[in-house]
Amino acid sequence: MKQLDAAIDCQCNRIPQFQESGVRHGRFHISCSDEYSDQWLQTTVDSIKVPSEQDGKDDYQLKLVTSSEVPKLLRAEVFVSGPPLVYHDSVPG
Repeated sequence: MKQLDAAIDCQCNRIPQFQESGVRHGRFHISCSDEYSDQWLQTTVDSIKVPSEQDGKDDYQLKLVTSSEVPKLLRAEVFVSGPPLVYHDSVPG
């Protein structure tokens, strides 16, 4: 957001524009309005380093990926019919 604010403040000829953004399935997604915005976002994300919580030697590098590069989530559904099972603790006696 700081980079986007800086781009707006510089009154450049072009300002990156985005359609939507948010967190979905634990992943942050953003939709670029045009090729310029996509390239700007790629360059900006590539320049971001997130400091590690430890000694700073293992900073994290963010990477922008396309939706086709994101692994598909595996989902499963279970349907159980009938009355629920009741378990009783048995004490030897």
